[in-house]
Amino acid sequence: MKFSTVLLFTAALCVPAIAADQTQIFSTQASAVRITPIYHATVKIQTGQDIIYLDPAKPAKMDGMGPANLILITDIHGDHMDADYVAKLSKAGTAVIAPAAVAKTITQA
Repeated sequence: MKFSTVLLFTAALCVPAIAADQTQIFSTQASAVRITPIYHATVKIQTGQDIIYLDPAKPAKMDGMGPANLILITDIHGDHMDADYVAKLSKAGTAVIAPAAVAKTITQA
């Protein structure tokens, strides 16, 4: 049992992971799509000047990030949304799509 646990742990360390500050770029006919994992479920997707954030939540470092055109919240738990981050990342016309329970907390903040 101990050997299999050690073997599993060692194998997990060998699996390559995407660094939190590593942006992957995908070319499309229209323009490049940049996907940047930030922390846990927090991700920035950018194409041209359009920016989408998924699950902006603390302790992700969001300072200096451009304003969003769209913010998607995928879960009702606090590690998927921080109302302060949603406000800081929003601009006039930013759409926020979230579960109903989360949407209520955003509009009350």
